[in-house]
Amino acid sequence: MVDVQQAMLDGVRKRAEKAGVSGIIDCRLADGNEPCLEDLKQNVDFIPVIHMLHETPDQHEFLCTMHNALKPGGILLVIEPGGHVSGKDFAEVRRTAKEVGFREIDKSGKLRAVFQKPESVRH
Repeated sequence: MVDVQQAMLDGVRKRAEKAGVSGIIDCRLADGNEPCLEDLKQNVDFIPVIHMLHETPDQHEFLCTMHNALKPGGILLVIEPGGHVSGKDFAEVRRTAKEVGFREIDKSGKLRAVFQKPESVRH
């Protein structure tokens, strides 16, 4: 779990402990486009990006970092809030994710998309 707010990470840790899954959740404090994932290159199976991509200063750079962290075949889920992101803005997210090297595998939501890092791509 990566967040820019320590309070959010503390809440996740508390819920993970209560659920007995704290040993499989890695909580990291990010700083803008620096989500602190350098040591996880091609080691992550799933990254949820929920209601925060619009807050990053450089979405292209952020998505590149996510792509680098994911294993080949790994999944990136992006969900943005309607009050902050328009359909046009989210279309740009989709375009940028594809430019970075992701393949969109679920287009079912206006402000929700599921991307996969192809098995054969090295980024």
